[in-house]
Amino acid sequence: MALLRYVRQSILQIFESSSLSYIGGGLGKRRKIAPRYTIGTGRLQRDRGFQRRYTIAGSGTQDIDLAGTLQGLDGTTTTFGKICEIEILNLSTANTIKWGPKATSTFGVGTLFEAAGDRLFVGVATGDDEPGVGSVSHPAGISVVAGSDTLTIVNNGSTETIVEVTLVGKSA
Repeated sequence: MALLRYVRQSILQIFESSSLSYIGGGLGKRRKIAPRYTIGTGRLQRDRGFQRRYTIAGSGTQDIDLAGTLQGLDGTTTTFGKICEIEILNLSTANTIKWGPKATSTFGVGTLFEAAGDRLFVGVATGDDEPGVGSVSHPAGISVVAGSDTLTIVNNGSTETIVEVTLVGKSA
């Protein structure tokens, strides 16, 4: 859960720099978190954040073009130069998920993942305030390459699953 707080701190610092309150994960829980990052592109700095919920059909997949213009819950768009943290929340109490670079993607290969197509497993939620969590972090950030960097989330179950994706990174 430490990384979960770390990622949420980043989102907090980016979007609510004057306030320490944050409604985490869309789960209705208000938390007070002290910021760790400053705004920028240097060491321990972040200037980009993205958060969105996706509904994935049974046995379906969701591809996220990391180099594209990502549109978040609030309608704003974000483009990343580097991604430093990825957090995937599984809000389903019935289906597990797995996620990682698409089989044809180069994102994070050799740094976060051994090979394209590698997947991290995320268990089911144990209730409304305890989602399944999968996350990775890279302090310097992983460069995003246009046209080849895609994150894939796979629903392992036969029924619909809701996931929440949070990305934190830098413009350069």
